[in-house]
Amino acid sequence: MRLIQAFLAAGMPSGTIAEMAPCMSEPTEDRARRALEIMGRERARLSEAIDGLAAARDALDHLIEDNQTYLARSADGGR
Repeated sequence: MRLIQAFLAAGMPSGTIAEMAPCMSEPTEDRARRALEIMGRERARLSEAIDGLAAARDALDHLIEDNQTYLARSADGGR
């Protein structure tokens, strides 16, 4: 149960965890390799999502800077 909770905390969907269930119940080298492959795939998925969020944050930072610049100019009488 703790292992399943750890996978859930790591952001793994329950269906993906179910794919690894055979390795958890009766581990073998082949099943462990398959689980490693699945975890690698999930890590890549998370990395892609993180990269997308970071790009969105950077774009928002630029918009915030533009807005702050506009407000600063407006406060100075538009100079």
